[in-house]
Amino acid sequence: METAKKFDLGEDISAEAAMAKSEIIETAIEAVRFAISVYAAEGYTTNIDLVQRLNDLIGLSIADGTTDTLRSVVVKETYGEDFWQMLT
Repeated sequence: METAKKFDLGEDISAEAAMAKSEIIETAIEAVRFAISVYAAEGYTTNIDLVQRLNDLIGLSIADGTTDTLRSVVVKETYGEDFWQMLT
């Protein structure tokens, strides 16, 4: 809710967006991997199409920056550039 308010006010929400994208994609990948394991060998067939979903999610995890890159944005935005420089 706070992020939506910040967005409406035109404030920078890059840290929040990076947090959301990195965690949502990672969670979705784990969910699909779990679903594949539940379906066992059939999870790899085109009958269920879970492998394509996994490939789509992996592509999303790379498209706008890997989750590590997104997490570095969060650190920079939350703790500042000086803190980031100490870590790198």
